[in-house]
Order: sequence, then C-alpha cells, then structure tokens
Amino acid sequence: MLGTDAGDPLTCASGGANYVFTYGDLTPLYNRPSFYTPTNAALDILHASRSLLWLKPDHIIIYDRATSQIAGLFKRFNLCLPAAPSVAARTGGGSLLTETLPGGQQLFIASLLPANGTVGIYSLSNVISTVAEGEPCQYRLAIEDTNYPTDVRFLHVLQGADAGKTADAVAYLQSTSGNAFEGVSVRGVAALFPVYALSNDFTSVSYSAPSGVTNHYVAGLRPNTSYTATVQINAGQAQAAVTPGPGLTADNAGLLSFDNSGKALGGVAPKWLSAQWTSGGFQLTGSGGPLLPYQVLARTNLATPNWSVIGTVTADTSGALQFLHSSVTNSGQRYYRLAR
Repeated sequence: MLGTDAGDPLTCASGGANYVFTYGDLTPLYNRPSFYTPTNAALDILHASRSLLWLKPDHIIIYDRATSQIAGLFKRFNLCLPAAPSVAARTGGGSLLTETLPGGQQLFIASLLPANGTVGIYSLSNVISTVAEGEPCQYRLAIEDTNYPTDVRFLHVLQGADAGKTADAVAYLQSTSGNAFEGVSVRGVAALFPVYALSNDFTSVSYSAPSGVTNHYVAGLRPNTSYTATVQINAGQAQAAVTPGPGLTADNAGLLSFDNSGKALGGVAPKWLSAQWTSGGFQLTGSGGPLLPYQVLARTNLATPNWSVIGTVTADTSGALQFLHSSVTNSGQRYYRLAR
C-alpha cells in the first residue's frame, strides 16, 4: 500500500546436507515515506538485516545488524518461549540462558553480542490481544544494549538438547584481516558473517578458530562465485583465509562451506567399516564427513527395493561414527547402509 513502507525486503535462502542458511534485509519495512506530507515520514533506519544458519541437527546461529541515523532508538533481539529461562553470565561477556520444558528437553541460548546486552524476560499471560489463540509460548525474551547506540550487532547461538545434557562451548570469532567479519565456533564448526552487509566489495577475510574446528562457513559472499579457501593449524589455532579465486563455489545465497583441507563439505562418502555383536545389540562402526548427520537404513533382503530407517547417527569431528542397533532381532541376514 502506498506510503506504508519504503519497499519490499530482500531475502535469499540455501541449503545443503548439513545446513540451511537464510539472509533477509528488511530495512525498507522499518521506514515509512510520506509522499504527500514529507514532514510525517519516518526514515531513520539505515539498515536492518538478519543472517541465520541452521547447523543440523541441533544448532542455530543468528546474526543481526541494526543501524539508525540517530542514537536513542531501541534495537532488540526478541524470542518467544514456552517456559521462562534461567540466566547466567558468560565468560567474556554476554549471557547463557537455559529453558527447560516439562518433558526435560532443553533450549540453550548463548547471547554473545551485544557483550553488554541487558536481558529481559516478560510474561505474556496478562497481555491482551497480542497473543494468538492456542499460542504455546508464555514468555518473551528481549536482549538489548540499553545505551541505545546508532549501530549494534546481535549474535546468538540456539542449541536444542535432551534432558540432562550440557550446553556446547561457544566462542566468539572475528576476522584478523580483510573485510570485517565476526561469528562463533561451536561443536567443531566456525561460522563467520560480514559485520556490514556486503554488496560486491568483498576482497578477503582471515580469521583464527580453535584447533578443534573442522568445518567452516563464511556468509555474505557473492552467490555462485568462485573462492579459494586455505586453513593452516598453527599454535593450537586454525588459521583460515578466503579470497576470490578458483577452488570452491559459494552457494546461491552466498554461503561458502569448506573443511580444513580447503575442500567443499559433504564430499566424503559415508561407509561402514566394521560390525560386531555386543551385550547391548549389534554395534556398527563407520566413517563419514565430520559432524555430518546420517540416517541408518536396514533391510533383510536385497531383492526388495525398500530400506527401513532404523535410526540416525552424527559423525564426530574426525568423521568417525558408531551406531548400536539395540532392537535387532534374529534373522538369517541383515544389510545396513548410511544415507543423507
């Protein structure tokens, strides 16, 4: 509708065997021009965008950019939750929030940016007309820099976990040279996002990550364009660099993924290496891509076309994987395979 906002948002998305990535620039929706009465226009928001990376199966990394012309305007990260989370300070800044559902399932929220962010948890039970009928969420989490600067970044890692599990370690990362990037390392993965939304002005980025990192994701590049990635392990750190050049191709949303050898992720064919009976069932050992999840399929007759999914397994940081088929029954023969 004429005069309700400054235009349409820009969105893109991509996905692979072990990730889903989205980017959205919503700046036009935060501004309202007034063609007939320009003095009534609201055009203070210079930038508002979000990059979101789902690392299958348990982690979501969210990076938000918010910039206004003047200070004093609130900029908040909001999340609605079924249960009120507990809040603890993170070493190095930020907060770790833990939500526990009645069934024991947990959601860990690591808030890294803003480092001085204030956490607010608000009940929705007494809110009139803003909660949809049947909505399961009862609380709203809001994180903000109460200094209300003109420019702020939000960086959060969400992790789903079973009852009794602890949160994976999360470390803040930032570029050491080239274009400005920042992000996190978590469970063997380094994920980097451009601090300023890039158009076509990417020149290079270098960064350091813990030596346990085996998979790398760099967002904000030009879609379907070639880049060269190198990783060297030095003094307990993985030194990574990305430059334009031959070798790898960013996906259709501008995300580049690679391993420590500089090769594209997902290129390792999974396979079983050994199997043995144990007191708990039939134990299979195999290998695949580091940190990649797989389906375990089985059947008793190769002449039949259908395989049955009997479980899932995720390779560790070295690509090793183990699966225990505890409910296996006696049969003359049984065949197993791994699939994505």
